[in-house]
Amino acid sequence: MFRPQTANRSGVDSAMARLARAFAALGAAAAAHGACLAGSCQMEPPVDDAAALLQMGREKGRGLGNSDVLTYLRALVRTPDGSPNPRITCTPGNKVARDYLVTTLKSLDVEPLGEEGGYEQVIPGTLEVEGCEEGIANVIGVVRGAKNSDEYVVVAAHLDGPNNQGEFQDEIGNQDTDNAYDDGGAVSVLLSMAKEFIANPPELSVVFFFSSAEEGFSNIGVGSSNPVRARICEATDSLWAELGASCRVDGQFPVGSYAFAINPTFDMSKVRIFVGLDPLGAPGIRGSDLMAVIGSEVFAGLRDLVEGSLAPSKGKVFPAYIARATVGNNYGDLDPWVRKGTPAIWIAQPGFQAYHGGMEYESLQPLLEKAGISEAFWALDRQCSLDLRALVKVAAVLTDMVRNLATDDGTSRPTMRAVTSFALSDAEDAVANYQFAIEGLRKGSGVTGISAEDTTRMQGLLQQLQQGAQQCIEGSAGGPTAPLGEACQGVQSPVALTAAAIMALDLVSSRLGEQGIVGEEPSLPIKCPLRRPGAGR
Repeated sequence: MFRPQTANRSGVDSAMARLARAFAALGAAAAAHGACLAGSCQMEPPVDDAAALLQMGREKGRGLGNSDVLTYLRALVRTPDGSPNPRITCTPGNKVARDYLVTTLKSLDVEPLGEEGGYEQVIPGTLEVEGCEEGIANVIGVVRGAKNSDEYVVVAAHLDGPNNQGEFQDEIGNQDTDNAYDDGGAVSVLLSMAKEFIANPPELSVVFFFSSAEEGFSNIGVGSSNPVRARICEATDSLWAELGASCRVDGQFPVGSYAFAINPTFDMSKVRIFVGLDPLGAPGIRGSDLMAVIGSEVFAGLRDLVEGSLAPSKGKVFPAYIARATVGNNYGDLDPWVRKGTPAIWIAQPGFQAYHGGMEYESLQPLLEKAGISEAFWALDRQCSLDLRALVKVAAVLTDMVRNLATDDGTSRPTMRAVTSFALSDAEDAVANYQFAIEGLRKGSGVTGISAEDTTRMQGLLQQLQQGAQQCIEGSAGGPTAPLGEACQGVQSPVALTAAAIMALDLVSSRLGEQGIVGEEPSLPIKCPLRRPGAGR
């Protein structure tokens, strides 16, 4: 669950009313919306099928590369009868997805690493609960290292997905939501990676960890309220005390990952690094692909390890290093692993038009308003809203990264250190991230999908924040880990707003051909977005 720190807001219209009005425009916008900016280009018909888009790419001479990622994605986000499968915990679709992962891993000859010689790890107490008879289970497999099979790199994605969220979630329901972005794209990347590593194993063992119920107790079962959540909480609440969590108090924590950390199926002390992928399949800035690399500052030596693993892929996808504190109270699958002392990073691609059905507009609206922007672009989380080219591109980078991390080079395991405030290195990263975004915007509306007016507004905001971060650097008297001054701490500092500013760019891009404008209640059914011709990079 990824939510950025952002500025405070007061005296504005209800953000969720804006969300409703944004949804209202989706159906009507499909006809001839200004995604073409100049207003003269022709729209392509909707494409909501990975295989169809792959074929389109081949026919137009711009193939998508790794078809395994797209093949796995297409199978994951559909049930056997072809219906969209959002994989919400404690639904039949979630069990369909689990079975698909088990069958696929078995067909690839990936070694099972779950319970009792199988791939699944069932969370205690969840089997046979009314409304969740199949229980909640992680799926885990391992490709043994060619040189050292007793040391692990863990790469993770969550197999479940969220309900659409927001003021009108009950009216909208899940529509044709299949949660391809959160987190189907990352799951398909893991399967593609497993296939490649079986054919050519890395030196260290690589564990493929597909967590369940990462979306927390609020996304167990369908709808804004249902009794199965309380039943699962009643059956499992005593389990979470070891990690200081409780489903009765909050319930928003990565359930499957917590369960593993409490009852691991292999020795966590043998893990060199945990890499959580959530979500993937959006460029961040169209024409300037990026991925946020979160939390590398928490362990001494971790940043160097990650940078070294990405060095061969330099220039393909920009790694925006972001401090864990920048994303505040957000949680991810890495959190319980970090609590257990496992070095871990979280990698995400910001594509917040489609995240949880557009719920993040509420968080990012204050920053957009600060830039003078009042309109946003939206899509529900469906395969047709995923940037498949961005997904394939980042899959190649991540596969190489994990292989490099799994090199038996004698590198010692990074050690945890106390991080209580933003440091000089965080400000330096913020300056670099803002610069990348500014340069991406300079490519123009024809590339980014951001109008000339909004480009100017966002450049002004980014430059202002970058200058603030630069002042933090100039005011620091210590080394890279030295704390910054008081003015450079807190959720509204230019260092803390790095993640939110980058994420906000996606909300003002017409990359999906939809625009949500403040207005009435949702217009149903909500159509898939239309794509601009020649949108490939």
